[in-house]
Amino acid sequence: PALCFHATFLMTLRAIGLLSTLVALCSGLLLPPVLRGPKLIRVDAEGRRLPPWVKGGIPLHVEEVQLPKGAGASFSPALRDVEITREAKALVLQPRNARDVKAAVVFMHGFSQQPENYMETLSCLAASGMKIVAPTVWIFDMFSPFVTVETARTPNLFKKLQTAIVIDGLRSIEMLERQKFAGPISLAGHSMGGAGALVMPRILPRGTKISAISVASPSVIESRPTVVNPDLHGNGRLFDRKLDLCSSETHFRRYGMKPKVVLFSAAKDGVVNPEEVRSVFGVMRVFPSALERESAWVAIKFGAHIGFGNSLKLNLKLFNAKIPQPAILDLLIYALDVGECIWGDLDAQLVTTKKLMVRHFAAYGGSKDTSGDFAFSEKRTEWSEVVEVHTDSKQIWRTLIGSPP
Repeated sequence: PALCFHATFLMTLRAIGLLSTLVALCSGLLLPPVLRGPKLIRVDAEGRRLPPWVKGGIPLHVEEVQLPKGAGASFSPALRDVEITREAKALVLQPRNARDVKAAVVFMHGFSQQPENYMETLSCLAASGMKIVAPTVWIFDMFSPFVTVETARTPNLFKKLQTAIVIDGLRSIEMLERQKFAGPISLAGHSMGGAGALVMPRILPRGTKISAISVASPSVIESRPTVVNPDLHGNGRLFDRKLDLCSSETHFRRYGMKPKVVLFSAAKDGVVNPEEVRSVFGVMRVFPSALERESAWVAIKFGAHIGFGNSLKLNLKLFNAKIPQPAILDLLIYALDVGECIWGDLDAQLVTTKKLMVRHFAAYGGSKDTSGDFAFSEKRTEWSEVVEVHTDSKQIWRTLIGSPP
């Protein structure tokens, strides 16, 4: 049954891909394409893009760059027998003035998303003085066997895509190091990419340091053992999905570093429910984990899985251009979130996430705290109105919610 489901799912994805491509080709005749060359945009402190006729704002440089190739060992000891030849790109956002760049964060997107679906969050972090590097590998890139690291006879789409985004995250860090980037480097992500961000510190080359990690609804329980992630995954059961506690404890014990970690969950998340995030947080606190007093779980009291992004549009790549299209695939995969999307407060969820991510990275990732420069659309006087913060660290608690919203 699992194989039949997997085959049906792949056929559905291909059908959606064909339909979306036909729509893209038709609309491409009518709509101007979104070019991938470098450009300058202006945003407010919250990361919302300002129209050209509005003066002021924070200028950001945005471009797509090629990620480095080469011997796998240069990216991770886990890839020492692999040659990385796959073409890969990353979206890079940073303050226009290089002197304003204080730190960097590698951001990894969710299963069916692209970096552009998180532009407000990425721009918000960039406006706080960070260089953002977000790998762009996407579902449809996996239909051809580009990820040869996973050699299973029946390659699992999720495993291939998560392997690809973890490898591209490693390549992003290698790119920063080749550029002689001098500031602290941190990790962030959502869903599949959030799980990937938690994987990377275990397999980074010795001497590479990660200062902080901030992830939203990491889909750890959906993960399966892979070459780059042998330990941090679920039990593989279809109807009783849980974290594989023993191997996951092993994963965090072997981190080799102590980044400050914040996990976000949304109360109405229909894809990664808060209990799944709590179980990951619980494993981090098991002695002698390196993260027993270095982590926090932020439970947002409302919100949905797709509420951690700000857009459902996807950019279909045609030649040297991108054509925006509605994310039909997201509407199918995240159907369980529809109720919260209609009646929930996704705006407050996104503002909460951005504010606390900015505070977290300002305290531990080297950027500046701009969280006071933007506010909730409806006034919030106490953090208890929107979140519960669980942590063994008074320092992290004060960093996140020690001052009013």
